[in-house]
Amino acid sequence: MDIAHYLSQRDAQLGEVIPFLELPALETEGDLFYDLVSCIVGQQIHYRRKVPAFHKLLRHLPAHYPRPDTIAQLSESAIADLKISANKYATLLRLSELWEVRQLATEDWSQWSAAELRALLSEIKGIGPLTIDMVLMYSLGAADVFPAGDYHLKQIMTRVYGLQPKSRLKAQMETIAAAWRPYRSWGVRYWWEWKKQGAAR
Repeated sequence: MDIAHYLSQRDAQLGEVIPFLELPALETEGDLFYDLVSCIVGQQIHYRRKVPAFHKLLRHLPAHYPRPDTIAQLSESAIADLKISANKYATLLRLSELWEVRQLATEDWSQWSAAELRALLSEIKGIGPLTIDMVLMYSLGAADVFPAGDYHLKQIMTRVYGLQPKSRLKAQMETIAAAWRPYRSWGVRYWWEWKKQGAAR
């Protein structure tokens, strides 16, 4: 299946921009814990390279890599240097505890369904639907995820499709994205890339 052709046929607006776009490779370490930490600290995986707090966190960790046991051992001065909220740090601790208690470091996530992963991560206070959407898309390469809560996606779709932002915006977005199934993740990434290239010009 040529996904670019499929989306172009299903959505005229996407069809106008896809020929001019090349999607970058998915940015993931192949480590779900790493990607979750980057989401919590830097909001989203695909923007983490621009987030100073995430890079500061790595510098404070042994081997510059986040692991459940080392996250819990961060010093007060290191936490202060990160300039992240107490709520975010508490979320990191809850994530680390879950990973250790359930021994998830060696889990084969490819065997988990999207629904199973959502159920697991939803147990952690501070991890919401958008973070889960990001790791599904980037860590696991799920093809049909639609992160309707993403600020940039809201901006893009409001502009491109002439949506009414004050009138059930999420429902409007989901109606349009239904045409992209079963490749909504790809449609979203094309629009993100379109915005990024426009900002670079």
